[in-house]
Amino acid sequence: MMPIKIFKIGSQVFFSRFPEYKQKDDDELYIMDSLMADVLNARFDGKDIFMYRNKPKEWFISDCLESGVPMRAGKFLIPDFLNYLGAGIEDILRLEPCFREIDEKHTYEKIIYSSYIQNGGFYLTPKQLLMAWEEYKRTRPEIYYYGEN
Repeated sequence: MMPIKIFKIGSQVFFSRFPEYKQKDDDELYIMDSLMADVLNARFDGKDIFMYRNKPKEWFISDCLESGVPMRAGKFLIPDFLNYLGAGIEDILRLEPCFREIDEKHTYEKIIYSSYIQNGGFYLTPKQLLMAWEEYKRTRPEIYYYGEN
């Protein structure tokens, strides 16, 4: 059981370039050559690791849609992962129900998702990145507090 490919995932992919970004944890997605289950999650040495058996794009999309866990859609915002799958905009459009139901702490992902669709590609303009960053901070007032003391 060996990783074929490892992807950084989560907010760090988008916001680590901002000096005030405070990384809560380190999230990685592993595509494995073999695995006893299709999906395994582990926490190891401060990392949240999501291991997936190597499967085709259609499997990943169906898994996300059928899981009942909107948070699984976040990996579909990572350009390296999307390129690995050979996914296009038409594929992530199918995940709209997941992004619509995503929790409050991850509404920044809706901005990234909508931006990809608007752009017709898996990239963000500086303005879109800043919008997502502001939303990320807004939903974490315990970390990014800018009001009066």
